[in-house]
Amino acid sequence: MATTDSGDGRRYLLGGAWNEPAWAFNDPDARPTFARERTFGFRCVKYPAPPPAPLLATLPWLTRDYRRERPASDALFAVYRRLYAYDRLPLDPKPLAAAEHDAWRRETVSIATAYGGERMHVFLFLPARAAPPFETVVFFPGSNAFRTPSVDDFPTVNIEFLLKSGRAVALPEYKGTFSRTTGLTDSTSSPSVTYRDHGIAWVKDFSRTVDYLETRQDLSVNRLAMLGISWGARMGSIIPALDDRVKSQVLVAGGFSMQRPMPEVDQLNFAGRMKIPTLMLNGRYDFFFPVDSSQVPMFEAFGTPANQKLHLLYDGGHGVPRLELIKETLNWLDRFQPVTPSKR
Repeated sequence: MATTDSGDGRRYLLGGAWNEPAWAFNDPDARPTFARERTFGFRCVKYPAPPPAPLLATLPWLTRDYRRERPASDALFAVYRRLYAYDRLPLDPKPLAAAEHDAWRRETVSIATAYGGERMHVFLFLPARAAPPFETVVFFPGSNAFRTPSVDDFPTVNIEFLLKSGRAVALPEYKGTFSRTTGLTDSTSSPSVTYRDHGIAWVKDFSRTVDYLETRQDLSVNRLAMLGISWGARMGSIIPALDDRVKSQVLVAGGFSMQRPMPEVDQLNFAGRMKIPTLMLNGRYDFFFPVDSSQVPMFEAFGTPANQKLHLLYDGGHGVPRLELIKETLNWLDRFQPVTPSKR
């Protein structure tokens, strides 16, 4: 397989294994040449003739040197911030459906978005074995949501442990995801206007969802938390800098993007203005968000006090061992969003 241009001899892994996350099917990953895991597989080949040189050439992967970059000034950031403002027009909520599960109940509600006369779904998961008002977590998924046509295909394994802890989980139908297809097929940052406009819409969709959650008598949002995975973890460096109703967060398999978008949606310009308690959980060999060039710069850029932010690393790539994810996430939320025993 082709090598990267990272200088450390890593080779791309293509296609993913049957038991890996959906992103592994079409998103790049690369590991050291002699690394071995059960999911890697192998290929034996004998060339009848030397392959063309381009097939053996290194394939580049964009990088940024965040150590040399500086965020926007306060005056310029104030201009960027105004792009995310919206009028608090009526939500016009319309209940659409409900689904029952042993551990939770899922309600689907349609609300008016903050732009363009559009509407969006909010999928609200309520714990079955707890008493309201429920402490609430807003979930921001990975880019597999772009390729998931229905919430019925959404892997609830990512949130069930939160529901079993007595918390409610809100999943907004962010622009471009589930049934709100727009032609954008993944969350990779780019300098395009299309990406910028989507980035602004994603923040507004999050905030508009919180507007709705505040109207619910069965929810407690005074200690609202956010859980972001991959794409959602990237957005965790932006959203709390713009919406101060988010009080704590857990970011899984995320970091600063290696691609450069327009400055209005560039994480670097927001991370230092994000000051809430934040737990980062990452893989040590993550190709999307390398430790030294992506994870650490984002963690260090956060304006959160040192005793309220934590970065934990695990052996592996773009993911975190499930048991560790559950344990550390609940420990963090119990610290900043405690649930009383009577509500568990």
